[in-house]
This record gives sequence, C-alpha cells and structure tokens, in this order.
Amino acid sequence: MEKLNKKGAISLGSVPSTVWIVVLIGIMLGVGAIVLGEFVDQADATLDSAGENETITMINDTLVSMQTFADWMPIIILVVVIGIVVTVLMSALAFGGRR
Repeated sequence: MEKLNKKGAISLGSVPSTVWIVVLIGIMLGVGAIVLGEFVDQADATLDSAGENETITMINDTLVSMQTFADWMPIIILVVVIGIVVTVLMSALAFGGRR
C-alpha cells in the first residue's frame, strides 16, 4: 500500500515499490507469452486433422488479450514516470519555500 504524506500526496518512499511493480508486470507478461506459445506448439503437434481445437482457440485469445495489455505498458510507464517527476518537483518546491 502506498504511503501518503500529510497533504495526501504519494511519498517518495513509495517510488521503488512502484518501479518494482511495473517491472514484475513486464516479467509476468513475458513469461506468460513464452509459456502460452509453448502450449500452442504442443497443441499443434497433437491436433487431429478432423477439426479445430478449442484449446488452441482459447490460448490464442489469451495471447491476444496479453498483447492488448502489453500495448498499454508504455503509457502506464509514462504515467508512473510523470507521477514520480511531479512528486519530486512538488517536494522540492515545498522544501524550497520553507527556508
């Protein structure tokens, strides 16, 4: 849980945990895509020629969903970076005015 300071803003102490969360999401997306790709390869090898396999369809739908989320990752990272920069600027301005 992010710690809020007295003014309700996110503290600079929560920045490393926010970065770790973004990194872990990226790792999970990558590993998930690799595992699902292997499942598709195995399902293709065992697919009978009689018709379409529901398993492959579900795996492909999941891969498409993961790709859609991965397309949003640069925007999510940009918002996080902007939030960190604004937090740093606001804290610098607040401490600068208290001299």
